[in-house]
Amino acid sequence: MVLSRRAAAWSELAGLAGLAFAQPVLADLAASPETLVSRRLAAWELFVFVALLSLGPPTVLFALEEIVGRFSETGKRALHVAATALLGELICVQLLTRAALLSGGAAWLAGAAAGLLLAFAIDRLRPARTFARYLTVGVPIYAASFFTGPGVADTVFTGPAAGSGARVGNPVPIVMVVMDELPLTSLLDESGKVDRELFPSFAELADTSTLYRNHTTVSPTTPEAVPAILTGRFPEALDVVPTYERHPDNLFRLLAGTYRLNVWEQVTRLCPPDTCPTTDSESPRGLSALVSDGLYLIAGRLRGDSDSRPVFQIRQSDPAAPMRFERFVRSLGASREPRLDFLHVLLPHQPWRFLPDGRRYNGPFVAAGLSSEYHWIDPHLAEIARQRHLLQLRYTDRLLGLMLDRLRELGTFDRTMIVVTADHGVSFRNGEPIRGVGEDNQSQVLWTPLFVKLPHQRRGVTDDRQITSVDVLPTVAEVLQLDIPYTHDGMPASRRGVPVPDLRRVYDWEGFSAIQTDPGEIYATIDAGRGFREVLEAEPWPDLVDDPALRLFAFGRWGHLVGARVDELTAGTSSDISSVTLDDPDEHVEGGDLDFADVDLDGGMLPLYVTGSFQSARPNEVVIAVNGRVAGWSPPLPLSGSRRRFAVLTPPQFWREGANRIEVFEVRDDGGPARLMRIR
Repeated sequence: MVLSRRAAAWSELAGLAGLAFAQPVLADLAASPETLVSRRLAAWELFVFVALLSLGPPTVLFALEEIVGRFSETGKRALHVAATALLGELICVQLLTRAALLSGGAAWLAGAAAGLLLAFAIDRLRPARTFARYLTVGVPIYAASFFTGPGVADTVFTGPAAGSGARVGNPVPIVMVVMDELPLTSLLDESGKVDRELFPSFAELADTSTLYRNHTTVSPTTPEAVPAILTGRFPEALDVVPTYERHPDNLFRLLAGTYRLNVWEQVTRLCPPDTCPTTDSESPRGLSALVSDGLYLIAGRLRGDSDSRPVFQIRQSDPAAPMRFERFVRSLGASREPRLDFLHVLLPHQPWRFLPDGRRYNGPFVAAGLSSEYHWIDPHLAEIARQRHLLQLRYTDRLLGLMLDRLRELGTFDRTMIVVTADHGVSFRNGEPIRGVGEDNQSQVLWTPLFVKLPHQRRGVTDDRQITSVDVLPTVAEVLQLDIPYTHDGMPASRRGVPVPDLRRVYDWEGFSAIQTDPGEIYATIDAGRGFREVLEAEPWPDLVDDPALRLFAFGRWGHLVGARVDELTAGTSSDISSVTLDDPDEHVEGGDLDFADVDLDGGMLPLYVTGSFQSARPNEVVIAVNGRVAGWSPPLPLSGSRRRFAVLTPPQFWREGANRIEVFEVRDDGGPARLMRIR
């Protein structure tokens, strides 16, 4: 069939645009179906998104050509050549960076050359034009492959769920909170108890509950870890979407019909929508959120990310999580019928942007100091990440306190069963993955807190029996006097013994974990005895300064100087450091307008994350001062040649409204007291 000139021009654009936009975005989304779950998409929204992605770019370009053609056929042809050249360049850049052949400017130059050659061929050669038009056939193929993929189909095209409520002999009220990226080691002090100074609300919960310190997750990924908590089953396979159709036997379905369900899920959808209407209005959702995801994926490929999908998975977080937690607290209530109040909240999950009082500060969305495989490659930046994590955990502690206060206000605290845990941890050990499981980070990634307050329990207990997240549901069921009517892998904590050796399963996270799975299995068997010893022997955050409010800002060799006045430590102008440059604080935050000279202490984001570079022939260590007080220190971070970088997270109490003075000093001791050397 011979196409009209207009149809032929559109099909050339559509085939190339499909390769440039639709194919890569749909492939990445199909490989990360949990994203679609978290966006709470209706089927029509997904159809509209795929249509916009597949047909929008070529249609817009074609419309522009038609507008130009009303005035000049020559201009229309030139625009068509330019459009095909641009699309060819975008395709080439993605191919080159994906295959790690070229990156950065070199990839764009090569892509430009390839795009121009392609455009010339399409403009002048009939076989090239025919080939470009046949590429249009790929557009419906990309869409069909996406929609028929098991993850997408199970996520969006779902029907009503059949009821499966079980008989409950002791229907006590339940409040369950599943936090995210929270290792048990972050909460403990040097004695192995909850650090009461840093985390008073967790300590308060520990005073009236059982803390299972030897509790491990089964996976470092939420889509596997949360279903294990709520079903009592090990994952049957990896990358199974966390929906009620794929996990029909779960806590929500068991209690449906007996309990009033107030369920706030974040990354999962294990409670059917006809049983649990959506309560979340804070998190990005729907078509607009998916469009944003698509733009991010394309930008990642064009930036040269070696694998945009893992980057995308790491990025899936919720900056509005604190507001979500507060709304959940307000939703708690007292009723004559038994209630299950459930929250999965992405706290203290990245991005680490919150101070203990709830104010926000600048800082990279994905922590600095990570390799492209998300392994820590710098110990100082890993420690700053841990510092930021603990600050956000203190804010999470404050929100937990609001929840406990609310239950007491309602008069339901004493008779309520409270379960607080986390789906997995996060690691800050240099050389190890931040979230994947390695040989030396298991104590931080796998051991997560599990607090269980039984109804009318008034005395805290520490229990070190060996349990995993598949034991949480059976532990709840035992209290409820509920017989789980399906086969499961866990058992109540009260029935767990102390087997030796202590071997447990952890499910692989391909591309992130650094352990070998068992032969023929999708999980690895770990030596949990060794891991638990490391939990109990882990060093807590140091206490180097007298002021508790500064504790989390003081660590490492010069941490004890934090809070000191620089005029008491300065020894003169004799440093060989030169050419100090402070980075714009806007570089460490997406959006916003930050300026050291115009700080808003109450209403805006604070520029606390201070980075920059300096010139020196020696590996100097530097101190950053804010308004005359030592705010932190940094070793020399590699840059290039004799140029070195520094990074410090500074205490908010040193900043003042309006203009602030930031100074950089070299710090030395030369065998005596620390001295700050003024920089020329």
